[in-house]
Amino acid sequence: MGTGVEALRQEYDDPFVRWQVDPAAVAAVHRHGGAVLVEHSHDRFGVPVTGPVLLGLGPAGDLGRLLADAEDRLDEAPLRLTIERHALDALPTRWAYDDGAKTWDWMWTTTRPVPQPGEDTVEALHDTAEINALLDLANPDTHGRPDDAGMVQWLGVRDRGGALLAAGGRVRLGTGYAHLRGITTVPAARGRGFGSAISARLTRAGLAAAGVCTLGVYSDNTGAIRMYRRLGYRRGHTFVSGPLVDTYVDPGGILAP
Repeated sequence: MGTGVEALRQEYDDPFVRWQVDPAAVAAVHRHGGAVLVEHSHDRFGVPVTGPVLLGLGPAGDLGRLLADAEDRLDEAPLRLTIERHALDALPTRWAYDDGAKTWDWMWTTTRPVPQPGEDTVEALHDTAEINALLDLANPDTHGRPDDAGMVQWLGVRDRGGALLAAGGRVRLGTGYAHLRGITTVPAARGRGFGSAISARLTRAGLAAAGVCTLGVYSDNTGAIRMYRRLGYRRGHTFVSGPLVDTYVDPGGILAP
């Protein structure tokens, strides 16, 4: 059954729903038991999507019912699905993630990080081309770019010759809360604390602006997760996200690879 996202926030006490789900980008909300399935009408940059994009939260059994209903309702597999990792077995039989699916942790904090070594070397960045060059080199798959909707701040660290060694950005989400994106250090400079220094500064700015700061990090990036925990972040959810394919081909039961 569809419900509004504002009612969902009141009834479904979850930090991700409260701080990350933008009401302006939601087409419909469905509830069953302790699970929720959100249909998005826009992507994270505010661009209308051309097909269903779904977010699923909650116990696997209840979420499985919502996904089964979605399978009956939709003509084809969603363009993209984000679902909690523990509920992967609830995915309808005919839907499957393609090779681009990623497992990632959503983290949040309301606590100001303590000062980090090297913060005095962090400076504001304004050169879009310079930032993009760093990201292209060291983090080409990042979801944070200088021209992204809502991006409000970039910080970085340089070497003595002025070359950019590390950078990171802060975006204002459609919910009004702060979110870190694109935290990147060139390979030769990793392990020197630049990511911690930049993230601490960005987090304090985000907390000053909105009281909450969030981020997403790939689950296999254990070093980054340790760093964010040191800065006061806690894990809210572990998700799997990616495009879906519909494995059903014809009534003869032939399945696509």
